[in-house]
Amino acid sequence: MDKEVLKIALEFNPPVVDSEKEQRHVADALNKIYVESFDNGALGNVLESMGESHKKLGGLKRLQRILGLTFPETEVSSLMAPLFVLYDLRVAYSHLGSEKGKNRRIQSIQERLSLVGQFDFIAVYKKIVQELADSYKTLDALFKTNT
Repeated sequence: MDKEVLKIALEFNPPVVDSEKEQRHVADALNKIYVESFDNGALGNVLESMGESHKKLGGLKRLQRILGLTFPETEVSSLMAPLFVLYDLRVAYSHLGSEKGKNRRIQSIQERLSLVGQFDFIAVYKKIVQELADSYKTLDALFKTNT
């Protein structure tokens, strides 16, 4: 983890208020910590060493493919889901798309987190953090039992 990401992680605080500014900050910080901190070049090298192409894959897809090859009996897409949801949350708040696109993405996030009804960012935050923790615990157990 580079120094900037480490600083973001150490200074990160959970959302206190449910404002657009706070939502954008939390989504961006969590994405930097959990998604952008992966070394895409290293993931590509690992895939190459496994005889796989990585040219058209982004970082999360590279990691998903490595885990799928390493643990073929595991539902890797379920383990990776919180990372993809987190990425989509950041995209929703990055102002890169239309309001309609943002609303569709937020609805998709709610559905994938099994949170129905009015959008409650604090609930989304808590659910993503819990699912990330669960995924990491499962990955930890997989690596411990398969090495």
